[in-house]
Amino acid sequence: MFFKSKKSKSIPTTVNPELGAELVPIDGMPDLSNAVATANDSGTCTKMLVSSAAPGTVLTEDANAGTQFSAFMIDGSIDGQPLAIVNDTEQSRFDVWTLDSAENPRLVSRIETQALSEEQDSWAAYFVINAACLPDGRVILTVNYLHGGSNVVLYLFDPKNRVYEFYSTVDKSVGTFNQYFEFRALSAKSAMLIYYTDRTRAKAEIYYNKYNHLVLFTPDHPGGVEVVKLGIDTGNVLDWAVLDQTLYLNTRDNRVSDQQESGYWSLNLSNIFEE
Repeated sequence: MFFKSKKSKSIPTTVNPELGAELVPIDGMPDLSNAVATANDSGTCTKMLVSSAAPGTVLTEDANAGTQFSAFMIDGSIDGQPLAIVNDTEQSRFDVWTLDSAENPRLVSRIETQALSEEQDSWAAYFVINAACLPDGRVILTVNYLHGGSNVVLYLFDPKNRVYEFYSTVDKSVGTFNQYFEFRALSAKSAMLIYYTDRTRAKAEIYYNKYNHLVLFTPDHPGGVEVVKLGIDTGNVLDWAVLDQTLYLNTRDNRVSDQQESGYWSLNLSNIFEE
């Protein structure tokens, strides 16, 4: 089903018919004190600072670590040893490492994994920008690789099988510096991801994403199901939350000005949401 604003019908919103629901305009965001998702979250992933990608290096928690000196402690283990995804500035790449323990996050050994792409050997460099841990143990990765320019893509990484699955190309959100996705754990079984595509310049200093993609991960949809592909006619997401199996959105179409009036919407997720 499609939802189009009265102002512009060129880039509409698509709601997944599996929901059996429509995107409904509302007067404003509800009281979110009991919402299951109201703030940015990385699941159980933890961003760390790494001084050197070498055995014996101890990781230290640092949410502000620069990309080339960052690592991410993730769910999963090999022979009882926890894992981390570690950027290696000297080798211009990232690798998966085992750690001594969660309490002593010291790099032990590099783990062999499937290549990200058949063309990986031709990439000049590739680093992980961000990571978020899904309830089922897999990890969402934002990867920046250099090949004919800078490219940013999402991958799903399965630590158990040591494989990567390409998910989508992505662009920066127009609302937040250097943010390519938002992730929030909704329950022990479910999580939601928003990623951004088709960043477009409207005029000097005014940008928008043609689409915001809202994806729900559940046991029945381990690869994620796109519940709504939000076109700029409805607006880019400024804020969002999930309350009582309903998604609430605050959006703005800033193609004319970044001071455009906000819109508010709700979407019933109960057909596929799992607590």
